Amino acid sequence: MARLEQGRAYFEQSLVSDLRAISARSPNDPDVAALVSRLAGNERFRRLWALRAVAVHESAHKTAIHRRWAPSRWTPTS
Repeated sequence: MARLEQGRAYFEQSLVSDLRAISARSPNDPDVAALVSRLAGNERFRRLWALRAVAVHESAHKTAIHRRWAPSRWTPTS
Protein backbone atom coordinates (compact mmCIF):
# COMPACT_ATOMS: atom_id res chain seq x y z
CA MET A 1 0.00 0.00 0.00
CA ALA A 2 2.88 2.38 0.72
CA ARG A 3 4.08 2.09 -2.89
CA LEU A 4 0.64 3.06 -4.14
CA GLU A 5 0.59 6.11 -1.89
CA GLN A 6 4.07 7.10 -3.08
CA GLY A 7 2.96 6.73 -6.69
CA ARG A 8 -0.16 8.78 -6.03
CA ALA A 9 1.85 11.52 -4.31
CA TYR A 10 4.31 11.65 -7.22
CA PHE A 11 1.47 11.77 -9.76
CA GLU A 12 -0.32 14.56 -7.89
CA GLN A 13 2.90 16.57 -7.57
CA SER A 14 3.64 16.18 -11.28
CA LEU A 15 0.15 17.33 -12.27
CA VAL A 16 0.30 20.38 -10.00
CA SER A 17 3.78 21.20 -11.30
CA ASP A 18 2.45 20.93 -14.86
CA LEU A 19 -0.46 23.23 -14.01
CA ARG A 20 2.00 25.75 -12.58
CA ALA A 21 3.96 25.60 -15.86
CA ILE A 22 0.76 26.13 -17.85
CA SER A 23 -0.23 29.08 -15.67
CA ALA A 24 3.23 30.62 -16.20
CA ARG A 25 2.92 30.22 -19.99
CA SER A 26 -0.63 31.61 -20.02
CA PRO A 27 -0.87 34.09 -17.14
CA ASN A 28 -3.89 35.86 -18.62
CA ASP A 29 -5.91 32.75 -19.47
CA PRO A 30 -9.17 32.99 -17.51
CA ASP A 31 -9.79 29.24 -17.74
CA VAL A 32 -6.43 28.42 -16.16
CA ALA A 33 -6.98 31.04 -13.46
CA ALA A 34 -10.46 29.65 -12.76
CA LEU A 35 -9.11 26.10 -12.47
CA VAL A 36 -6.37 27.14 -10.05
CA SER A 37 -8.90 29.13 -8.03
CA ARG A 38 -11.28 26.18 -7.87
CA LEU A 39 -8.52 23.74 -6.88
CA ALA A 40 -7.28 26.16 -4.20
CA GLY A 41 -10.23 25.03 -2.11
CA ASN A 42 -8.44 21.70 -1.61
CA GLU A 43 -5.84 21.48 1.17
CA ARG A 44 -3.64 18.96 -0.67
CA PHE A 45 -3.60 21.15 -3.78
CA ARG A 46 -2.70 24.23 -1.73
CA ARG A 47 0.19 22.35 -0.13
CA LEU A 48 1.53 21.16 -3.50
CA TRP A 49 0.98 24.56 -5.13
CA ALA A 50 2.96 26.23 -2.32
CA LEU A 51 6.02 24.16 -3.28
CA ARG A 52 6.21 26.31 -6.45
CA ALA A 53 7.56 23.38 -8.49
CA VAL A 54 7.31 23.83 -12.26
CA ALA A 55 7.53 20.85 -14.62
CA VAL A 56 5.87 19.30 -17.63
CA HIS A 57 4.03 16.06 -16.98
CA GLU A 58 4.20 13.89 -20.08
CA SER A 59 3.47 10.32 -19.05
CA ALA A 60 3.89 7.89 -16.22
CA HIS A 61 3.91 4.19 -15.51
CA LYS A 62 0.63 2.80 -14.25
CA THR A 63 0.13 -0.12 -11.91
CA ALA A 64 -3.17 -1.97 -11.79
CA ILE A 65 -3.89 -4.25 -8.87
CA HIS A 66 -6.56 -6.88 -9.04
CA ARG A 67 -7.31 -9.41 -6.33
CA ARG A 68 -7.13 -12.35 -8.78
CA TRP A 69 -4.10 -11.37 -10.79
CA ALA A 70 -0.68 -10.07 -9.96
CA PRO A 71 -0.11 -6.35 -10.39
CA SER A 72 0.53 -5.41 -13.99
CA ARG A 73 2.47 -2.35 -15.08
CA TRP A 74 2.27 -0.44 -18.33
CA THR A 75 3.23 2.86 -19.87
CA PRO A 76 0.50 4.80 -21.67
CA THR A 77 1.22 5.58 -25.30
CA SER A 78 -0.92 8.70 -25.52
